[in-house]
Amino acid sequence: MSRKQLIILAVTGGFIVLVVIIGVLSGDGWLSGSSLPNVENESPINGTGVMESGRQLFTPEVPVDAVITPPAIEAPVSPGSTASVKIFSVSISRNGYEPSTITVNRGDNVDLRLTATDGDYDWSLPAVGYYQSMKKGEMKRVVFDAALVGTFRFECRDLCPLGGKISWELIVVP
Repeated sequence: MSRKQLIILAVTGGFIVLVVIIGVLSGDGWLSGSSLPNVENESPINGTGVMESGRQLFTPEVPVDAVITPPAIEAPVSPGSTASVKIFSVSISRNGYEPSTITVNRGDNVDLRLTATDGDYDWSLPAVGYYQSMKKGEMKRVVFDAALVGTFRFECRDLCPLGGKISWELIVVP
């Protein structure tokens, strides 16, 4: 190879490395895919169905009969803004999650407020590897833009009520 070809090859390789590093650090580019959820910051989710022990944790399909869930509160994202955030309350108890399904539109700004009502519980979103434990009476928030259409399964992992796992679904419709 000539010296000129080596320089071109080195510059091209350096550019590719720089683009990859910027993509990883930005977290919202083509490397991270669409986002859901964020608990203080964004978490990536891939666009493929994820299986664990034969259970579907994410599917790009949406039930035909899915009906948008009215939020407990809808508020402007910031003063004077036309965009709004939809706030939903989810309680976790030995009887499961209530409500057991929440359906939102793609593009909605969503604020989920999960509360452990009668004991210590945990919940996870296995499709993105997210896990959170909660003490009785504690509330945790999950804030995200619903960017990826599909059905996401939230479930308990370690602090489940007697009798096994409990779960609920978040459905994002187009």
